[in-house]
Amino acid sequence: MAIEKLTEFAKTGQKDTDQLDLEVGFVVNRKPARQWFNWLFNALTNKINEIIDADFMPKSDVVDNLTTNDSAKPLSAKQGKALQDGKLGKTETAVAATKLATARTIALSGGVTGTATSFDGSGNISIPVTAIDGSKITTGTIPAARIPTLNQSTTGNAATATKLQTARTIALSGGVTGTATSFDGSGNISIPVTAIDGSKITTGTIPAARIPTLNQSTTGNAASATNCSRSIVAGNGLSGGGELNANRTLTLGTPSTITASTGNTVSASSHTHDLNLDGFFKAAKSTNGYQQLPGGLILQWGTVDYSNNPGQVSRSVSFPLSFPNACLNVTATRKMNSATNQGQGSVLCVSSTRTSALFSLVHQQGGNIDLGGFTWFAIGY
Repeated sequence: MAIEKLTEFAKTGQKDTDQLDLEVGFVVNRKPARQWFNWLFNALTNKINEIIDADFMPKSDVVDNLTTNDSAKPLSAKQGKALQDGKLGKTETAVAATKLATARTIALSGGVTGTATSFDGSGNISIPVTAIDGSKITTGTIPAARIPTLNQSTTGNAATATKLQTARTIALSGGVTGTATSFDGSGNISIPVTAIDGSKITTGTIPAARIPTLNQSTTGNAASATNCSRSIVAGNGLSGGGELNANRTLTLGTPSTITASTGNTVSASSHTHDLNLDGFFKAAKSTNGYQQLPGGLILQWGTVDYSNNPGQVSRSVSFPLSFPNACLNVTATRKMNSATNQGQGSVLCVSSTRTSALFSLVHQQGGNIDLGGFTWFAIGY
């Protein structure tokens, strides 16, 4: 946009006032008079107008593109740098141009000869073809209209013809026999088939509609049949089956619940099995024995005998079966050799491991007493 000049301000105003030195300004205790400010503003106005008169160019007049066609407007530095960076050097080759600097001629040679024609890229050209070398024709077929009629005698065998000079007969033999039919090439023929040798059929399947129904007695095993004398009979624990004139299914009977008294039984609708847990939960059913329970728990027991009171002694007992993991609890009971009242004593478990337990026997009455051994019971896993 254009910048308008400022209007002159107080052009004829008086600038000098009392106690004003133009070199050093006003004295510190005196304010500038109105006349001095009038002169100052007038001077600023004149200087701004001088800048405007010196070809000042507003920012809006600067062109920041390469498409504006206005010789009076300057180009921005940004677009100037883009031109500098993208310019083509004197020795460089342009990627594309609207016209060649030097026109070239384009001619045709070899199988076709044409007039050399000038071409500079500014427009399309057409090259006049003046001669064609027929020996260079390697593909395609020349249209019949381009070949003149030749009036000359032809001898030898033609490569192709519309009719054979001598008609031939075509017959069929082998797996199929047909009537020999004359053929000279002037038209299509059809050879009547009079017989087919079935033994020559080696592939494919004859449609069922082409096979007649045979009313005769068949003995032996037929390759296939809709009905036969065979059937599938469901055995014990199975159901289903039937004659083999259709698909059959055998169904396994639903097992019954296994109990402690279950035996090995099979019926048409179910089957059960005897339950033998001896192999799963081992046991030693003896005076010193054990019993393995579901879940891994093991019970063990045993007895230690003395013919008379052994006094106060310690006795180690080895378990019939070592606990795989730990011994959880051990108890013991003192025994007497006879049913008298002459015996006061006890048995204590001192310690236990996975393989054994240590017991201590004590008594509270001396003399001839009837204390004997003890029984023990252990639980572990």
